[in-house]
Amino acid sequence: MRTVIYLILAAVLIIGGVFFFTNSTNNQTDTSEENQPMDGDQNQTNNLVSYQTTLRNNVRVSLQHPANSTVTQVNDAVIELKYVGPGSEPATEITDGYYASVQLVNETDITAYAQSESDDAIQNIEFNGQSAVSYSTDAALGNEQVTHIVYQPTTLSDSIVNVGYMISASSSNVQNEYQTSLLDALSSLQFSVSTETGNSEQTIMLAMLDYDGVGQESDGPMRGCDRVVMVERTIPATTTPLNASLTMLFDLENDTVDGWNNFIAQVNDTLSFDRATLKNGVASIYLTGELSGLGGVCDNPRARIQIEETALQFETVDSVDLYLNGEATDLQPAGA
Repeated sequence: MRTVIYLILAAVLIIGGVFFFTNSTNNQTDTSEENQPMDGDQNQTNNLVSYQTTLRNNVRVSLQHPANSTVTQVNDAVIELKYVGPGSEPATEITDGYYASVQLVNETDITAYAQSESDDAIQNIEFNGQSAVSYSTDAALGNEQVTHIVYQPTTLSDSIVNVGYMISASSSNVQNEYQTSLLDALSSLQFSVSTETGNSEQTIMLAMLDYDGVGQESDGPMRGCDRVVMVERTIPATTTPLNASLTMLFDLENDTVDGWNNFIAQVNDTLSFDRATLKNGVASIYLTGELSGLGGVCDNPRARIQIEETALQFETVDSVDLYLNGEATDLQPAGA
């Protein structure tokens, strides 16, 4: 009888152990959707780090980004933000993650620039609290689309910014995660003009003329009756060097500069520089007043030559259009 009781107790213990083990295992391997880990990095929005660098024209750009993404400066106008996710295929373009480029463009018209970059329609949007335009292009590799946002930060008057980005993800949850992380980083973009020591000044050139009576000879290119001579000047660092150069040219009151003729000094009592804009390589220069102080046929084009040559020093300027009191002009007696 006692043996039977021991056998019954042993059976109860064995059955109970099996039940406990099975229940414990099921709790550890619950595969319900709410307990599934995401394919992406769930810490994307945590551990932000700061990045800053200086682009051309002494433009300082900064942003905050997740610590597991990287930012690199490609050249003096472009930085890239990149995150390679755990599911990205090795030795290929990003198949899991995101990529963005931030490009400084020496233009002022965001709509005209966007239209020149895309064959498709552009959309007016708001980005970082400012008016912007958006368009899409095909990625260099694969079938992805690159979304572009073009806007002009209020701190830059002679440049616009083209932000291009694309996201690759294995699921909508990861897509949303990456998009939130990326757009948070891009929304932290800030631009300013660097005032650090060593970057607080820049060199510009002003066009002067070599004609009879200056007492020296140059080998500059011929225009009109004269040779063009470029003289060097230093100005405070600016994002608008075209405007700064023409302002300085018209502010010079001496008839000679560094020993070369400055014809502008003879006409700037009645002729004034207003502003310059840059669009698709064309510098539009706006003047007010009237042309005066002309002493002969050689004088007629001299003001125009000095203005044009001063503007053409910049690599971003391919041609110059002049406007006097709002009307197109060649700035000569018959066309002024």
